[in-house]
Amino acid sequence: MKKLATHIVLILTVTLSVASFLFASAVVAQPLKNVMLKQSAAQVRDDQVKTLQILDGALERLRETYKPKQTVLATAYEDWKKIYNEFAAHIDDADRHISELNKIADDLFAEWAQEAEMISDSNLKSRSLDKLQDTKEHFQDIQEHLIDKRANAQDITIKLRDRVLFIKHSLNAESLEVLQEEASDIETDMEDMRDDMEKELVQLNDFIGTLP
Repeated sequence: MKKLATHIVLILTVTLSVASFLFASAVVAQPLKNVMLKQSAAQVRDDQVKTLQILDGALERLRETYKPKQTVLATAYEDWKKIYNEFAAHIDDADRHISELNKIADDLFAEWAQEAEMISDSNLKSRSLDKLQDTKEHFQDIQEHLIDKRANAQDITIKLRDRVLFIKHSLNAESLEVLQEEASDIETDMEDMRDDMEKELVQLNDFIGTLP
């Protein structure tokens, strides 16, 4: 019996050691969600910077197409089409990165709340939950701005597409005059979006700075 008990203890010890090793390995292999959130937020911030660059380039190129020159008439459609394709493709990528950011944030906040409740020290638990609430509120402000930006970007994408389709089958001086008459509409949208995104960049940088 004594020998059997010794074997059982040995087996349990080995089993616990293996389990501990596997758990520790899993923890090391699994990136911390707050690190993932920081990386994802940085990606979204970089997208905003690139969007600003695309908007600046698009505004400059669009204004060039209004000039009544034959060389511009010959290339106006291709210019507008290129602007539309570049902007639409970038916005699609940015939307995907925003969706990834939201998913990571939801997972992190759920895990944080669950693990904070496991803290037995009431003071530490309270501090952790307060920090969680502050982080969630900060992120929700960013989310609201991202939602507004997404709607603005979609509106601009539609307007660019409309103009590409319009000049495709009526490429002449008169059609460019029509576009020029409506230029303030899309240009104002682009400039407003640019101003909003500059403010959003400040918020994103502030949020990233609060993450460990």
